[in-house]
Amino acid sequence: MMQHPANALALETSPYLLQHAYNPVQWLPWGEAAFTAARTRDLPILLSVGYSACHWCHVMERESFENLEIAALMNQLFIPVKVDREERPDVDSIYMNAVQILSGAGGWPMTVFLTPDGKPFYGGTYYPPTDRYGRPGFTRVLVSVSEAWNNKRQSLLESANDLTANLNNFERLQSSDTLQVNMAQTLSNLERSFDPQYGGFGAAPKFPNPSNLEWLLEHHHQTRNPKALEMLTTTLTRMANGGIFDHLGGGFARYSTDERWLAPHFEKMLYDNAQLIKLYILAHQVTGQIEYFLTAKESLEYLLREMHSPEGGFYSAQDADSEGVEGKFFVWNEAEIDAVLGADSPIFKHAYGVTAHGNWEHHNILTRVASDAELLAADPEFHEKLETSKNKLFYVREQRIKPSLDDKILCSWNGLTLEALALAGRTMGGRAKKYLNHAKNLADFLLEKFSYQHNGFLRLHHTYKTGTKAKIGGLLEDYALLGLGMLELYQSTFEAAYLQTAQALSRSIVEFFADSNGGFYDTPSDGEALIIRPKSYFDSAMPSGNGASSLLLLKLARLSSQDDLEQTALQAILQMQDVMQRQPTGFGSLNRALEQHLAPHTEIAIAGQLTRDDTQAMIQAVQQKYQPHTAIAAGTAQLPLLENRNNSLEPRVFICQNMTCQMPLATLAELQTALSIRPEPNIR
Repeated sequence: MMQHPANALALETSPYLLQHAYNPVQWLPWGEAAFTAARTRDLPILLSVGYSACHWCHVMERESFENLEIAALMNQLFIPVKVDREERPDVDSIYMNAVQILSGAGGWPMTVFLTPDGKPFYGGTYYPPTDRYGRPGFTRVLVSVSEAWNNKRQSLLESANDLTANLNNFERLQSSDTLQVNMAQTLSNLERSFDPQYGGFGAAPKFPNPSNLEWLLEHHHQTRNPKALEMLTTTLTRMANGGIFDHLGGGFARYSTDERWLAPHFEKMLYDNAQLIKLYILAHQVTGQIEYFLTAKESLEYLLREMHSPEGGFYSAQDADSEGVEGKFFVWNEAEIDAVLGADSPIFKHAYGVTAHGNWEHHNILTRVASDAELLAADPEFHEKLETSKNKLFYVREQRIKPSLDDKILCSWNGLTLEALALAGRTMGGRAKKYLNHAKNLADFLLEKFSYQHNGFLRLHHTYKTGTKAKIGGLLEDYALLGLGMLELYQSTFEAAYLQTAQALSRSIVEFFADSNGGFYDTPSDGEALIIRPKSYFDSAMPSGNGASSLLLLKLARLSSQDDLEQTALQAILQMQDVMQRQPTGFGSLNRALEQHLAPHTEIAIAGQLTRDDTQAMIQAVQQKYQPHTAIAAGTAQLPLLENRNNSLEPRVFICQNMTCQMPLATLAELQTALSIRPEPNIR
């Protein structure tokens, strides 16, 4: 790549923006300087949005942003602005909605043309440099948009105003006063898009969609509907066996390009892995399938090995490309495997579908194709041989040039990771203590680097890079997902400080993000003014801001008996209940919140000195049980469940319904018997 003089992105901290710092394009970062330049020069803004692990973002950079002629056109006709969608998900969501309205599709890289006051009037996603793939060439787009700006300005401005008004209408929803949802119908509607053969929802490309999968697990818990569990386990098993899972190093790629989970785009994102680790742990709790435990363990080890910063936080992403080639680090040809494994090669190739012609572009993506029964018939020692072979291949792969790492640290994504580590810290057997220590270290790191007190409220920043200060005002996703992580850590340790942090974050959500008409804005009331103040209800790769916030408030409401929190969360659900039921694939997190609201109010209070072995035995008995809608309290937290119950050293467990408790259970045997008795299913 030719080296050009640095542009304004050289002063940024985002690895994605820094990738473009030596383009011949005179990029500016998002901010007032760019809008001032647009007004001064009377030029439209060319907004380009992407992220560091995006394969097609790299392609467009090589083809267009490194092209001197195209760069000259961009510099002459527009004010080029580059945005990392992960640093500014608020900006990304506004203009992605605009592009979807304009073109009927969305994705990254995203290219949007704006007036000098930020209103969009034309846009799309990837543009090749010249006409191909049925897409107009980027050069033709640049010239055409510039001519329209110069010759059809009034019409263009009217279109920009209409589109912006449309975006505003998109964000304003009318709330119903009553809850009218049939969750059985929601499940039936979700089933229509389910792939019964390979799992997942819809056709290729396929995304993991963890929020929907977790809702299926929770819905099965409440109703015992076998279809919900079947949809979940089919998907989890197919994904864990497929090429989307890294069978040597652990962790999941972003998505599969085919319906079979075979061929991924190879980037690995922190948010996917954090959510899937949690999901596989919970599925193991419910089903007992060891494969789910191992998938979670290997993915946890991947995060700790590849994505863990020395300071305690977790990096954002690992690229799909290495040496300029997508997937090169991860794929194999048969001769390479034969050379490494020797006599053990046949059993490994049989297990992972390795052939001479390959299964992807003349190479092999490792994917588990043989069952344990088949392998046992082929070789009685297959377990030991496969593990030895995987270790050998992993060692050889480590000698390759690795994909690049996006080493910025995002508060919201680390909140998801905190939740996964905290859950692992009470459920993963002999490894649990290790994961719990990492969870505590992560919590300390996030509070130290991202949080600050202002006017009596706990406030957050969104992004941090080692050696710099955290920046960009915290978004709804930061408060909600960090809050859920802290609450999960309280459930694993019963240390009151973690609960108090979750409560403080919930107060900030209500104060700075709540809409008086219901629901929550993505940006705080004292944040940067954008052309609209966006709200996210629809899950993307992560839970929506409204889904995550509603979950946090509902869980805290159950613990603290605060009906006002439950009512605030319910307003977000009421706004969307009709579309949630009709189109459930996009609303897994809000459906989880609704499931939480509808579930019977069950509480467990554990009294007694936490350091005692007998108290810890009873805590572990409670923690090992999958109880997604039960409020569990112990320790010194100031909660109604614990009032007047911590005056005894000996353990006692109170199981309550609507704060009305049965006689305390004083022995582990009594508790285990009580926990094994499940209430009748709640058929809805």
